Amino acid sequence: MKMMTADGDANTWMLRNPDVRGALAPVQPADHTSYTVAFLLKSRPETLIIGPGGGNEIYLAHAMGARRVVGVELNPAMLDVSLRQFPDFAGHLYETPIASAVIGEGRSFVRSHDEHFDIIQMSGVDTWAGLSSGAYVLAENFLYTVEAIEDFYRHLKPDGILSIGRFRLDPPRETLRLVSVAFQALRDLGVAHPEQHIVMLSFRDSSMGRLLVKQSPFTPDEVTRLQREIDNAGGGGTLFCAPGVIRNNPYHELVLAFSHGDEPFFFQNYRYDVTPVYDDRPFFFEYYKWSRIGHDLSNPGAGGQTGANRPVGLIILSSMLAQVILLVLAFIFLPLVVFRRHGLAVPHRGAAVLYFSCLGLGFMFVEIGLMQRFVLFLSHPAYSIPVVLATLLVSSGVGSFLSARLPFSPLGRFRFCLCGVAVLLFVLLFALRPLFDATLGLSFSTRVVIAVAVLAQVRDLSADFQNFGIYI
Repeated sequence: MKMMTADGDANTWMLRNPDVRGALAPVQPADHTSYTVAFLLKSRPETLIIGPGGGNEIYLAHAMGARRVVGVELNPAMLDVSLRQFPDFAGHLYETPIASAVIGEGRSFVRSHDEHFDIIQMSGVDTWAGLSSGAYVLAENFLYTVEAIEDFYRHLKPDGILSIGRFRLDPPRETLRLVSVAFQALRDLGVAHPEQHIVMLSFRDSSMGRLLVKQSPFTPDEVTRLQREIDNAGGGGTLFCAPGVIRNNPYHELVLAFSHGDEPFFFQNYRYDVTPVYDDRPFFFEYYKWSRIGHDLSNPGAGGQTGANRPVGLIILSSMLAQVILLVLAFIFLPLVVFRRHGLAVPHRGAAVLYFSCLGLGFMFVEIGLMQRFVLFLSHPAYSIPVVLATLLVSSGVGSFLSARLPFSPLGRFRFCLCGVAVLLFVLLFALRPLFDATLGLSFSTRVVIAVAVLAQVRDLSADFQNFGIYI
């Protein structure tokens, strides 16, 4: 086994697999795990694996008799390891007529293809490095939103299964929120009885929980087979919730609450925030509540991953806010007070401080919000942050240069740009989502051009705010 890490924290394994180009021994019942559970319900499925990492799920798809398997990997370095550096070790995973590897992001891939699959599977696709520092923008959260489930669900065959694996923490958080997101997605899609399409389970005493969402309702025979496979595997696996199965656990309680329209009451009283997340607020891993931060610090839940078993991110963000406030007081307001005592009074100092404070806050709120929104559109924070920042900085300079040529007085230019920015931001608030929906399936370079064109309009106008500061 070889282990690869991303960002020094999130890891994936590459196992020494048999050569998939030859005959493979079938996976024995004793070796079934949550990674193979969806394959137990399908015969020779066409399979899409999102985030295959070291390729173990690609191998399992071969071994479980998949008719076709596509691996969509966001990180090209991961594919390079299994494709070029250690192909013999990994088992030549993509060197068969039925297998193919794609560098890309899961949602943009399904949006750009009309194909439908028997199984769409992803397991633990994220990076904990950003989450544990409070940098939620660096986490790949757009794979776990209501809109993401809808995208994947639409690309299932009539009997297809969406299989998602997440860490099974105690008390449940990620896996419980998965159920919440899936139920809401099915409800938004107009599914009459979402509870009949959802199963949550674990195999053995695994740290991984598995959500199954089926295009058609799960049949009693399928539920019985899943229970039988869990029992045969031994080790403490559980069928947490399934159609016709009654369990005393949060999963079953949440499904009942959704079915009776009482989910707000459940969310309000549950220890963690497990409400559905959307693309407009995609923070799937932000499940700690500010109202319980003291309790969660003194009574952490079992998890094991940094930032999962205690609210590390919220503590870091709070401490950073306190530090920034102290620095502002020490290096901005204190010098103004000292200078005033020595007779160096700054004209309109109150208005200047207020103006530039509002200017800085406005820019930061807009920039941070746009960076987060464009993560989905550009597939990854590594693309969203530089594209957004570079576009805003360059277009700011261009706008600042051109604004002096507007045929208005300085105050007139300010009013014109203020109204322009307000209108553009208001339009973007409602236009970005349909724009992303319409163009997410385009090539990456085309999406970058669209992003630059959209972002440049806002910053060109907002640049005149900086010029206006001279005239205060």
